[in-house]
This record gives sequence, C-alpha cells and structure tokens, in this order.
Amino acid sequence: MPENVVRERNKPLDGLRAIAVIAVVSYHLAPGALPGGFLGVDLFFVLSGFLITSLAAEELHRSGRLDLGAFWQRRLRRIVPALIPVVLVSFTLVLLFPTEADRTLKTQAAGAATFSTNWVQVVSGGSYFAESEPPLLLHLWSLAVEEQFYLLWPLLLLALWKLGRGRAGSAVPLPFAFLVLAAALLSGGLMALQFSPGADPSRLYFGTDTHGFGLLLGAWLALAGARTGPLVSEAANRVALPVGLTALGMFFGVLPDDGAAAYQGGMFAFSAVAVLVVALLRHSSGAAAELLSSRTLQWLGRRSYGIYLWHWPWTVLVAGWLPPGADHWAAAAVVPLTLGCAAVSWRYVERPVLARGLRRSGTGYLGSWRARQIRPALVGGTAALASMTVLAGAAVALSPEKTQLEEQLAAGRNAAREAAAAAARTPAPEPAPAPSTPAEGQDEPAQSALDGKAVTAIGDSVMLAAAPQLVESLPGIDVQAEVGRQMTDAPGFAAELERQGRLRQVVVIGLGTNGEFDPAVLDELLEAIGPDRRLVLITAHGERPWIPSVNDALRAFAENRDNVELRDWDAASRQATDFAPDGIHPGPQGGAVYADLMRSGE
Repeated sequence: MPENVVRERNKPLDGLRAIAVIAVVSYHLAPGALPGGFLGVDLFFVLSGFLITSLAAEELHRSGRLDLGAFWQRRLRRIVPALIPVVLVSFTLVLLFPTEADRTLKTQAAGAATFSTNWVQVVSGGSYFAESEPPLLLHLWSLAVEEQFYLLWPLLLLALWKLGRGRAGSAVPLPFAFLVLAAALLSGGLMALQFSPGADPSRLYFGTDTHGFGLLLGAWLALAGARTGPLVSEAANRVALPVGLTALGMFFGVLPDDGAAAYQGGMFAFSAVAVLVVALLRHSSGAAAELLSSRTLQWLGRRSYGIYLWHWPWTVLVAGWLPPGADHWAAAAVVPLTLGCAAVSWRYVERPVLARGLRRSGTGYLGSWRARQIRPALVGGTAALASMTVLAGAAVALSPEKTQLEEQLAAGRNAAREAAAAAARTPAPEPAPAPSTPAEGQDEPAQSALDGKAVTAIGDSVMLAAAPQLVESLPGIDVQAEVGRQMTDAPGFAAELERQGRLRQVVVIGLGTNGEFDPAVLDELLEAIGPDRRLVLITAHGERPWIPSVNDALRAFAENRDNVELRDWDAASRQATDFAPDGIHPGPQGGAVYADLMRSGE
C-alpha cells in the first residue's frame, strides 16, 4: 500500500507498515500458516486513513485552506509511477511465458487505469473464480478502495471545515470527528448485517462502503488525536504497546478469511486494535517501539508499497510456471523476485519522484550522466519502454474475456439449458412406487442405475461444470444447476418444479459445496418431492472447512431411508485428474467420473 511521506518520519509506523506487508505476503504464499494474514490490508487502511487525514488537517490548521489539486497530485505522484512498471512487466511476462493468468486482462487493465478494480471484481463476479484462476492484478482492489477514499475524503473534510467556519490556527471541530467515527461504525455494521453464512462475501470484502471502516477509523484518530497529547503515560505505553502488537499478531494467527467471525466484527475489531496501536505509536518509546524501528523493518516498511504491488503478480505467474506438485517452491522464487523488484522501484522510481517530482527526477538522472552517456541511455530506455508497452498491449488485446473455469461453466450452462428445454417439452413420467424394504435376512439392494429421462438433477457449480458429461451419459436428464446454489434452496426449488409438473421420478441433489445447512432441510426436501419419488444425494468434495460435516449429514440422512440413496462424489473424485486449481470443479475427465457416479452409483 502507498507510503505517505510526512514532514518528520515516525519510524515505528514504518515498522508497522512492514508488519502489514509481511502478513499479506505470508498469507498469499502460505495461507494455512497465517490464516489471518489478509488483515494486513486492514492495517494498511488504518495507517493510510490516519496519515492522509493528518496531512490534510495540518494544512487546514496551518493555512486555513486545503489545496485539493496539490493534494490529489501528490497522491497520484506517489501511486502511479510505481504502478506502471508492475502492469507493463506483468502483462509482458504473461504474453511471453503464457499461463492461465493471461485471461481477463482487458477488464483488469481497465480497473487498474481507473482505480476501480474492487468494483470491476464485484460487477464481473470474478472473485468467485479467483480461488482457482486468480486475476493477475486482483490485489489492486485495495489500492482502488484507497484511491476512492483519497478522492472523496478531502472534499468531505473541506466541507466540514467550512461548515464549522474553520480558519487558520483552528482545528476541525471535535463533533465532526465523531461523525467520522459514526461513519466507520456504519461501514462495519453494513458488512456484518449483510453477511450470509455460506454465501460468497466478495461484495462485502471488496466494497468501498462495507470495507472502508479501517480508513475511516484512521481518519477519526487523526482528527480526534490532534487535540490530545500522549494517549497514556510513558510507563503505561511501554506495557500497552506490546499488548496491542500481540493482539494484532493473534488476529493474524487465528482469524479465518471465510467465516462469520471475520465479517461480523472480526475485521472491524482488528482495525480498532490497529487504531489503538497507531495512537500509542504517536508518542512511543520502549523495546517494542525500538523493535519497530529496527533496520530490517525500516527497510521493508519504506518499500512496502512496492512489495505489495509486485508480490501478487509474481505469486500468480510463478504458480503458473511451476510443474504440478511443486507449489512448495513458490515462496523460494516469489520472495527474492518481489524484494528485488521493490528495491529497484524504491531506488529508481519512488524515492526520486517523491523527493523531486517526476520531471525533476528525470532531468536529475540525465544531469548526473556524462554527455556521451545520455544518448545511449535515452535510446536504450526508450526502446525498452516502447517494446514493453507494445508487448503489454498485445497481451491485453489477445487476452480471452473469460477464465478457463468460466468458459467451462458457460459450456455446462448451455448444455443444462438445452437439456432443460428438451425436458420441458416432455411431460414428467408418473412416479414409481418407492423401493420395498428387503425381507429379513436379505441383503440391501445395490444402488440402481439411473435412466436420464427419469432424472431431475438439482445442483451447484460442481454439477454445472459436469453438465456436458451428464447430458451425454444420461440422455434426457433435466439438469437444474447454478453457481452459488445452496442446500437451503433445494426444498423450495423442488416444490416449484413439482408445481410446474417438471419434477421427475428420481431427484438428484448435488449441493453442499457452498456452505453448511441444518439437516432439517433434508426432511423438508423429502417432503417437497413426495413419498413416491427416489432421492439421490451426492456428497460434496473440496478443501473447505464445512465439507466433512456436510457429507456426514448426507450419509446419516440416507442411511435408514428406503427411498434415499447416496452417491459418494467425495470418494469417487480421487479418479478425477483434471480439477480446476481450486480442487473443487472437475474438468471434462472429472465430469465423466461425476456422470458415471450419478448414473450407476460406482
């Protein structure tokens, strides 16, 4: 995230920035080792809100006015020069050494150019697929949130200042500071109230409105803290600061990114602790502050923006270049590449531009060379930049509009739509009596093969991915599958198909991938389809924390019911060899395994 230069650097804050970027990079390279590392972005938000507002409030206090043009120019000067090489190099590499990361570059480039990556992800639904084929510039979502804040917040702050009839030498009225606090609470409340367990939380995570509380909390601290001295005594600070830093570390270590705890107060609570730590660091001393001021953390902190910019493209590219099963080597390549690029960026781009501006830093370089060196440097540099720009442009122009998984799901949706249209033209067969209970001493009947013309299959994106193979293996099947569907949707959906006269003799349910459910939902489902139909439940598969309990509920429900069968996709998935990188959605070969399992139970 961008580092904001203040008149007198607060070295411990640079160290805190280093901790934030270490957490983010660790989370992306080894999420299991640091499940809450994503909170490093929230720490950046708090720091940015505090530092930006401190600068603006200081200017208002000093001069009684806020030069918006100069403010925005400084922000662009800090952000854009370091961002351009990242985009050019990343797009060039993905063109020269292709991986699946070469997809959706048009929308990614548009998001980067307009600082709207977060909303591009929300509108396109790209975040749903990020787990399997993450966009090359996905990490720019947080930069977009900050830039949108930088655009709007100075206008609001200036309006508050004028409304309070502020003048040089005065501070922003304290009630206005608490309005900012109320806005932060509203943002956090929107995230908590709109979170739905099992549903995709991307809109809440990417939204400037629902994830802007860290920036607002930092801004509140800048406005309210400007009126106060040290938060606590020096002796108390020496105790409180290590406690606060330890609390941040605990959040990093234990808060998962996909549960209610994170969205219903966890991220907000982390940001509140971060505000406390920043408040203590305004007047800091003691061992904890000295640690944050150490040479290593200072080096990382001042280059944290470059590290953040470079680490994600390298992570995506290296993952695509490594052979299957070699993921453990990713960090060994990504870390030195990231640090090297960030060091070059700081030395030759960020620091000179911050110190002298873009034009003066360029003329400064030329002035430091001898006359005979200038022309080769200009020619070589111009040629390299032009070549990279052309190659990056070609990468964007040739980039497919959809990811491979999106294309696969689109093909599945087409197959399902065609099968559903054919099914709608064919009346549903009369339900056959449920299988009789075997006489005492007889074996349980083997799972029977299914006739596609007698099957209504209701599923989520896993079934949708396998839809072409289902239609081929079970001719006449009615596939009703959609991305994001959950088990709680099944009873109502089945009842609606029954009302339309489209519910067939055998109802197959392939749900559970998207979240847990109350087992009572299965009783509702059985009641919705009626006693004369067969219900076939398919277990879920994937590295998601709720999958084992979902499958246990499905097995328990099918165990003692004569008209309920179980198809164990979780076990059969071992035969699939072409899963998407998320390990959840099967490719064509895995789809054939899925279809055979549904048809024959084997």
